[in-house]
Amino acid sequence: MDALQDARIAALAGVRNLIAVDRWFPRNVFVGDWADFFFFDSDWMFDAQFVQPVKDLLDAEEGRCACLLNLDSAAVGTEQNGAFFIDQQTTPDVYQSLLKGEGPASGWVYDVARYGCASDKRMWCMYCEQASEIAVIAFRRPGASARYVSPIAQFHAARLDEAIKGSLSYGFSEHALSVQWRDELLREYPTRPL
Repeated sequence: MDALQDARIAALAGVRNLIAVDRWFPRNVFVGDWADFFFFDSDWMFDAQFVQPVKDLLDAEEGRCACLLNLDSAAVGTEQNGAFFIDQQTTPDVYQSLLKGEGPASGWVYDVARYGCASDKRMWCMYCEQASEIAVIAFRRPGASARYVSPIAQFHAARLDEAIKGSLSYGFSEHALSVQWRDELLREYPTRPL
């Protein structure tokens, strides 16, 4: 087995092991210890340019590959059709093809599902619920805002309290978040001091 195939297996295992698929927002979906959380509009994960910040994340941690997984497809045993791998050779056009598919029946952009993304190094992990229009990226080590500044900026991501205060997207606005849901999110995804 070659190194890239090993990295793909590790990245897929990362998504499966780092996200508790039986949890949904506002609960914390990540398994294990995580130091920093940054929230963003889930639409950024379904833009062709998504591959560039993922490549930047891979560069920062010296990873080879990331896996983006449709968690709802994986839950019903169709994981082979629900996984997409990103490495340094992946282009926005290739990802755009997956997003559009043959149309609404097969394109990921039309599938209002839950998705996770992790690398073979497992130093970060993303989760999104398209229905709530919210996505989050978690980092293992504190200081992520300095180490991963470029990808965080490309996702227009912010700590949860800032995302809510600034209504980062509709999903964070007072129209979408009930007070109870917002308070639960803030408890589950605490903002740690810099």
